[in-house]
Amino acid sequence: YYTLGGNRCGHARQTVNIMATMLLSGLWHGAGWTFVIWGALHGTFIVINHQWRLIAAKMKWNLEHWLYRKAGVLLTFVVVSLAWTFFRAPTIGVAGNVLSSLLGVGGFSFPDEWFGHGALRDHLLTPLGFHFVTTTALHIKHYENALGCIAILLIICWAMPNSQQLLSRHHPTLEP
Repeated sequence: YYTLGGNRCGHARQTVNIMATMLLSGLWHGAGWTFVIWGALHGTFIVINHQWRLIAAKMKWNLEHWLYRKAGVLLTFVVVSLAWTFFRAPTIGVAGNVLSSLLGVGGFSFPDEWFGHGALRDHLLTPLGFHFVTTTALHIKHYENALGCIAILLIICWAMPNSQQLLSRHHPTLEP
């Protein structure tokens, strides 16, 4: 990135430098289209972030507000998680299938016990593509506990300090 000029040569060139670096980073991880897409997505996210910050500075928005920061963490988590689908998938087709399932292209399945029968379920959710199945039809052991465990783990991930925050007080360095 710095060899290409980094951010010292204007916004258009900086965008090209970011995209080139991230595409090469994708290729470095593996010689497949899924890795190239992974790199392209991350490059695009970085470029969007830089453009958003420029717009916010011109509009004099306070990006340090706690609500903005929490929304930014959530958005970053979601888009990076979706992009990692390409990194882990063996083919673009598999990644597409995983993403369409995640995004509810075939509809969303929920346990019958969550909503019961009523106007909300029958007249609003079912026409929107929501499917209701018994928990035994889901073939997942301990399904009732899974969502609670996921919620607890997400709270831990977002509430606990990360490794950079933990090590920041020690000022680690390779040079004396």
